[in-house]
Amino acid sequence: MAQVTGIYCDAEHEKFYAALWSHGKEMQLLWRLGCHTGIRISDILRLTAKSTNGAELVLIESKTGKKRKVSLSEDMWDDLDEHVRINALKDNDRLFPITRMTVHRYITATARFLGLNFIGCHSMRKIFAWSVYRNTGDVKAVKAALNHKYLSTTMLYLLDGMRWSCKRAYGDVKPFIEPSKGA
Repeated sequence: MAQVTGIYCDAEHEKFYAALWSHGKEMQLLWRLGCHTGIRISDILRLTAKSTNGAELVLIESKTGKKRKVSLSEDMWDDLDEHVRINALKDNDRLFPITRMTVHRYITATARFLGLNFIGCHSMRKIFAWSVYRNTGDVKAVKAALNHKYLSTTMLYLLDGMRWSCKRAYGDVKPFIEPSKGA
C-alpha cells in the first residue's frame, strides 16, 4: 500500500470536504468523523447505529484489539443522530454500509479532482493527529489520542505535517551544511 499524507492547509481541507459532496452527504459525515476522531476506517465502517447512543463512542480497535473511548462534539453527535434518523437505521445497522474500497475510491477521486496526491483513507488519522498536535503542542497527547504503543509511530504521523508547516513558514529550505566540493 502506498504511503498517504494528510491535508494540512485549512483552505485545502475545506475544498476537499466540499468536493466530497459529489459522493454524498454520507461520505462527508464519514470524512468528518475520521478527521475529528482519528478512528481507523476499518473501525468506522464497523460502527452501528447503537454506537451513537451515549456520551462517547466505545469500540474495540480491530487492528490492535485495544478498547478505545472517543468523545465527540455536540455537532458531531447531532449529525450522527440525524444520519441514523433520516436513514431509519436500527440499532445493529451499520452507520456507513459501504466498503473500505468504495471509501478509498471516493477519497482518491476527490483528491485527484483537486490535484492532491497521496490522499487516502488513512489521511483522516494523519489529519486528526496534526490537529491534536496543533492544539496541544504535545506529542504524548497525540500518542494517547491515536492509542499508539510507541512514540516513534506517532512521530511518523506528525512528520508530514511538520514538513508542511516548515515549508509554509520558510519555503524550500537549503541544508545548513553545504556538501564538500572536493568529494
